[in-house]
Amino acid sequence: MNASEEIKTVTAWLKDLSLALKTELSLDAEGCCTLQIDEEMVVTIEVSKDFPLVNIYSALITLPVDNIEEAFPLMAKALELNLFQSLTRGGAIAALPGEGLLIFCFSMPIEGANSEQFSQILGSFIETTVDLRRMLTADFQVPPGAYKNGMSDSNPKEAHKPFLMIKI
Repeated sequence: MNASEEIKTVTAWLKDLSLALKTELSLDAEGCCTLQIDEEMVVTIEVSKDFPLVNIYSALITLPVDNIEEAFPLMAKALELNLFQSLTRGGAIAALPGEGLLIFCFSMPIEGANSEQFSQILGSFIETTVDLRRMLTADFQVPPGAYKNGMSDSNPKEAHKPFLMIKI
């Protein structure tokens, strides 16, 4: 799959999603589409220029760049939440270089995927972003055993499902 095919594929996925959401979604000249989810959340969908992937990402929290004592606990909590990618459901919390911003991101292979999978992943991404933002901003502690079999001890009936499973 080449870059123009990847753009066409993601454009088709966005068109299908547009019909379901009853709003116009499209890629800009840079291969990006932004969705305003609520007053605080913007999700960016971006076709990678380097790999056959669509990257989905959203800001989680701004770090206090002038106060390392305040930033350190947030970074430590972000690393705890990233452990085994259980609570991030296969995505990752990352820091944008020089921005003082933690983001949640997920990269989805384009080849072999379809519009329905893309929509499901996007929905799960939005739910996970809301959860992660809450965990980072509240006095949240990752419970002991939270990563055992991808389930949280605080709610053992709730399995943290990955976005995409790859069968090998």
